[in-house]
Amino acid sequence: PEEMILMTNLRSLYFDYGKMKVLPENIFLLTNLQKISLTCNSLNSISKDIGSLTNLRKLDLSNNNLQSIPKEMSLLTNLRMLDLSFNNVRSIPKEITMMTNLQIYK
Repeated sequence: PEEMILMTNLRSLYFDYGKMKVLPENIFLLTNLQKISLTCNSLNSISKDIGSLTNLRKLDLSNNNLQSIPKEMSLLTNLRMLDLSFNNVRSIPKEITMMTNLQIYK
């Protein structure tokens, strides 16, 4: 919902088991988010705007229909856990493999 952008101090966001095919653009305005879980949706792609969420520490995109991920995800320098399991991702941009704080990658 549009009102979500008013939640500027929101730290965690869970949209599990939905039917989302695309992330709403207003999510990328919630720059204080630290955890996002979008498991078991129907996401086909992730916007390069994901790079604006620089406070993210955990990002769960498991069980979607992702085929690629944007290199802008490498801007998430605080990211500790990234779960891309059970998707159709064929290659990972080299920028992401250089993320030094990433501790768990699935």
